[in-house]
Amino acid sequence: MMKSNQPVPLILALDKLSQEDFTLPLLKQQVERLQKWLEQSFKEGVTAAELIAVRSNYFDKLLQRLWQINRFELIPQLSLIAVGGYGRQELHPLSDIDLLILSQHPLATAISTKIGQFITLLWDLGFQVGHSVCTLEHEFRTKLIWVR
Repeated sequence: MMKSNQPVPLILALDKLSQEDFTLPLLKQQVERLQKWLEQSFKEGVTAAELIAVRSNYFDKLLQRLWQINRFELIPQLSLIAVGGYGRQELHPLSDIDLLILSQHPLATAISTKIGQFITLLWDLGFQVGHSVCTLEHEFRTKLIWVR
């Protein structure tokens, strides 16, 4: 059982960072701090399930903040959705981060470019990112094919 809420400051620290603070070096440092905390906690007997939940929650908050900083939440009918193991909150240490970026309508070139930069930042942070960017209609049609 987790002894303290030590990861909470790491997660809450993301809320306190300004947009200017969200630089690649600082974000790498934050992720390294989390990784060290996870490793130490595992050595101290914290269960794998608890650590996986902490890791998933941290990445939820990180991705939410990056989404906000890029002002994607201001784009109507554009959503960032966790899928796969990450979507089930099972973000194991070597798991990739599976994301679906879903739009009601086809995206303008400028928005597509910005989304590409968002994904590139995640790769630059060292994450293995599996992602797809598609419209609601495309996703619906794809799921219909899978169901058949």
